[in-house]
Formats: sequence, structure tokens, C-alpha cells
Amino acid sequence: MAKRKTLVRTMPMKTAVLDLTDDGYPDFHCETWTNIPLAYTRRYGALDAEADAKEGDELFLKLFPSWDFVDFDGNRIPHTAKGAEMIPTDLGAAMMRRRAEALQNGAMPAPLGSESSEPPSEGEQG
Repeated sequence: MAKRKTLVRTMPMKTAVLDLTDDGYPDFHCETWTNIPLAYTRRYGALDAEADAKEGDELFLKLFPSWDFVDFDGNRIPHTAKGAEMIPTDLGAAMMRRRAEALQNGAMPAPLGSESSEPPSEGEQG
């Protein structure tokens, strides 16, 4: 009898790309992890800014797994804890706000158009 391969299922990592142009940062984008485990979100929200700086940086980098930011001189801001410290406060706030919008839109999609909710006509019902 042939040996069956066991398929390993893994949770997909869902992400969304956030455009920060309307927040005063033209052509700045970041990726956000939209299905991050709840434990990470709770830990991030409960952090003490001074006491837990290292853990906060680690969680921030998980929430935003990539970005294409540059500094005031046009140099790339690395996706590291040190790079995260270079992000202006208003840009960080915009990242969080856009992430919240992406989560809301993902969890509660916009209503379908009126055409999609129309019952099929008698001719279409077959």
C-alpha cells in the first residue's frame, strides 16, 4: 500500500498595503498584518512605553511587516527597531489609523450594490 502524504495546514498570514498619501506622505506605503493573533494586539495595547520598549518595537514590526519609507534626506528607513524610531509621530498615528480602517473594512465589507440584491427575473430562473 502506498504511503499517503500528510498535508500540513497552516494559518494564512493576511496582509493589506496601506497608502499614506492622503495623510501627507505621498508615495509612502506600509504593509499591515490584518489577521494578527489577538494575543499580540492585547500585548501591544497593554505595554508601558518606557518599561516595554523592546517588546513594543517587536510587536510594532509584526503589526507592520514592511514599509517603503525614506527619511528627510531620501534614505531608506530600515524595517528594524531603530528604523521604527525614525518614523515621525504623525506617520505612526496614520499607520495605526489606516490599519484600523483596513481591519474594519475587512471585517465589515461595504454593502453590495442594488443590482446584486435584486432577485432573478422569471426568465433568469430557468
